[in-house]
Amino acid sequence: MDYKQRGMLLWFKKHMVIALLIIVFIYGLILSVIGIWDGVYLSQCEWLYNYLNISPSVDNYDISFYASASQDFWFFVVIGIAAAWITSIGKKDAKDDNLTTKVNHFFPEVDPASAHMRFLEKVINENSCIATKISSKLSITTLEEDFYELVVHTSTNLKNIHHNHSIDENNGSFSLFPDEKVLEAKIPWGRVNSFIFESEGVDNKSIVGAEDLAREPFEVDYNIKLGAGNSGRIIANYSMWNDIKEPFEMTPTMFALDYELDFENKTTEKLSIEVICRDRAIRNFDLDINENLGNLISIKDVKCDEDIISFRLKKVD
Repeated sequence: MDYKQRGMLLWFKKHMVIALLIIVFIYGLILSVIGIWDGVYLSQCEWLYNYLNISPSVDNYDISFYASASQDFWFFVVIGIAAAWITSIGKKDAKDDNLTTKVNHFFPEVDPASAHMRFLEKVINENSCIATKISSKLSITTLEEDFYELVVHTSTNLKNIHHNHSIDENNGSFSLFPDEKVLEAKIPWGRVNSFIFESEGVDNKSIVGAEDLAREPFEVDYNIKLGAGNSGRIIANYSMWNDIKEPFEMTPTMFALDYELDFENKTTEKLSIEVICRDRAIRNFDLDINENLGNLISIKDVKCDEDIISFRLKKVD
């Protein structure tokens, strides 16, 4: 069975009542044409019979047969319409079930009132908020012998892919980890300028204010609250020093359909940059002084906490 045949069979199973009504309609159309041609149906329309050059039938068997066929046709029409109406008012689409019912459909042995069910719901919720697009601009602003300063501006477009369930317990995470040599040489080693969450119909919420980063790595957890099918955005701006011999690594906290990178060289040196993801080089390029990348790097379907995006840079002699 080919793809088209399977598609037709699935449609027929899903819309069985409609399919049967279509069959009955086609049957009625064929019956009407044959009945007219045999001089039984619409025999009172003399102009039609004259136009088709047909004589009204006087055969009692033909008249009885077509009368019976007509009764059967209208019987099936009435039954079909009634069945369609009953089906339409009694049918509930499974996608409109609440989250507990949906989970219970996949795991019927899990008690809907149990802690296990709450755990499964939480895991699903945590993965039902996705990043439709992450746009990150990375500016190398200062270059020293062993270190460079990086300013990052990231905009993350979020979407709740539940169509009938709000997200109010999705824990996001934002963290920055300096290299060991940076901690020894730079105090502060970085600064968070802003971290803001925006969503539809809700005032912007500042999750983190301006803050210098001293000895400890920076970590903050936050809740993402989005209505069913709604979108939101996280805007982050921060700077940090990095060891020039070590890669700078990034990973999203939710599945990202598209992770877009732009680079800018604000130093007084020409730079060579290599971008790596999934253990392979995505792009190698050079940036002159005060040059932007221009041709943005786009990485599709980035898995949270699994696909690490990193880059290395070095001076071009």
